[in-house]
Amino acid sequence: MKLIPHNHQFINESFFFPDWEVKHLFVGTFNPGGGESVNYYYGRQKNQTWNLLSKIFCCDFNPNSQDFFTLLKKKKIACVDMISQLRVSEDRSDRIIGKGYKDIEIINGSVKRSYNTEAIKEIIKKNKNIKVYTTWGNG
Repeated sequence: MKLIPHNHQFINESFFFPDWEVKHLFVGTFNPGGGESVNYYYGRQKNQTWNLLSKIFCCDFNPNSQDFFTLLKKKKIACVDMISQLRVSEDRSDRIIGKGYKDIEIINGSVKRSYNTEAIKEIIKKNKNIKVYTTWGNG
């Protein structure tokens, strides 16, 4: 069985691990490259994350707006994924990319995951009194 690597779509972005002060860190699962392209975590139209956080933080979070990163930094909010890469058998590869990003396809025994645990621990260590939230629901 040949394993195909799928990197996180933001793995080469400067914000992959936030370099600003963080008070609220949202930790999720995985947005592979090759699927639907978005500007930031939870950027798909169907996802309600930013609508909910807009209500909680009394502002307008829109990952497609020009002031989005300014607003994130002002509110000291960041996102990061636990997973940086998956290695998937060729016959399962099409289930990972562009199929709605269902956690069930990546949280199972048929894929090998590379985690960002040490980097996340470092973010937590650098930011005193940080609150960490998970976003993978029932996954």
